[in-house]
Amino acid sequence: AKKRRVKVRLYGVDAPEGGPNFGNASRNNLGKLIKGKKLLIRTMYKDQYQRSVAIVYLSQDGRPDELSINQRQVQSGMAWVYDHYCTSAVCNTWKLEEAMAQKQRLGLWSDAEPTPPWQWRRANARK
Repeated sequence: AKKRRVKVRLYGVDAPEGGPNFGNASRNNLGKLIKGKKLLIRTMYKDQYQRSVAIVYLSQDGRPDELSINQRQVQSGMAWVYDHYCTSAVCNTWKLEEAMAQKQRLGLWSDAEPTPPWQWRRANARK
């Protein structure tokens, strides 16, 4: 397996924006999950910036780990399931896990009314 650097956007999930809105916590959690690890990337499609929009797995002896990084971010309350773009069958499982994270008030769900990143971006778009 060759090493290469690729820009990837996690398929089907959207992380909090900005530092105070759990953005830093989400980024740090993601870093802890993947830093120095071998990853398997399943590209679903390319976005307008030519990034792979992918489901990312830790590699276990060349095979994908059971839970994707995408799913782990949702489970820990570090990302939303991005309903508009999450259309794969796996999204149904992720939605259940998002609801469990919300019920347990994990991560961003510790805030009573966290602002979804798509709303934050619209409100903070450069005029």
